[in-house]
Amino acid sequence: MNNNASDLHHFLKVPWCAETLTAPDIKLLHEIQNPLGTVMNRGAFANGILAIPDGVRAQLAYFHQKPQESRPIGAPFPELCVMYDIGPGVAGWAGRGHGGFLSYLFDTVAGWLALLNTHHAGKVQGTPQIGEPTTMTARLEVNYRKPIVLDGVFIVTATIKQLEGKKILLGPADIWWLALNKVRLLGEVYSNDYKEAEPLANLWLQTALQLARAHS
Repeated sequence: MNNNASDLHHFLKVPWCAETLTAPDIKLLHEIQNPLGTVMNRGAFANGILAIPDGVRAQLAYFHQKPQESRPIGAPFPELCVMYDIGPGVAGWAGRGHGGFLSYLFDTVAGWLALLNTHHAGKVQGTPQIGEPTTMTARLEVNYRKPIVLDGVFIVTATIKQLEGKKILLGPADIWWLALNKVRLLGEVYSNDYKEAEPLANLWLQTALQLARAHS
């Protein structure tokens, strides 16, 4: 699980995943100068999570290329998505995702997004220097609105809401559950051939996150 070309090949075998990842506005994180290359999936805890048999089977980070005008000031990367193929190895109750594991996904994707922006902040004209790319989570709140059924593909999305000095405030983060016969995003049918998610409003686990620089 390298979050690179090998995992891309894994997801491209699934038609709706291939359609998502090959859309014209999608950029794969491993295809750019990626400061996360040496820190993604790093540390004893992350290594332990990723070593769970039939747990995280593949992951791939990407983002939507949006016009500069739509980006928050100081946030060259306003959003980051990570596609996960997750098996039953991370279940709490049988077949249902463990709440601690889901919080780990939110914290991980939000942290990657913060690192991307701290690294690139100084390269954007008019952007305040946030500092070297080292962040820590200051606050993470998760509302578990519905159990997540495992053994399918999930998309975790983190979005920056605003910057306040050394703090990066992220809006609600989402997990998209794609597991049955067709995909519904925001209540609209995305594909009627492969996987299915319940309407977004009924499924999402919402989070409020605040990340602060580790160094003053």
